[in-house]
Amino acid sequence: MPFLFWRLIEESKASGVQRIDFGRSDLDHEGLIVFKDRLGTKRRLLTYYRYTNTAERQEATPWESHALRELFHSMPDAFLSTAGRALYKHMG
Repeated sequence: MPFLFWRLIEESKASGVQRIDFGRSDLDHEGLIVFKDRLGTKRRLLTYYRYTNTAERQEATPWESHALRELFHSMPDAFLSTAGRALYKHMG
């Protein structure tokens, strides 16, 4: 993995790239944060805000949640990929 990141940096520099985004890291993933620090990254705290309308949100019962999880777990990957592409734009 370090070799791949090093190649990324070399090729980006050769292409004139000014900045590389190494992505987010959860605060409890200290090893990943140290790894990125050693590559010269700059830390920046991200704050997330979520809005949920609790009046409209309905919680699934434990039975429904378990049944859906089992259903999706048993489906073929090709179906899940197709369903994900079709439904993604309508979620959230």
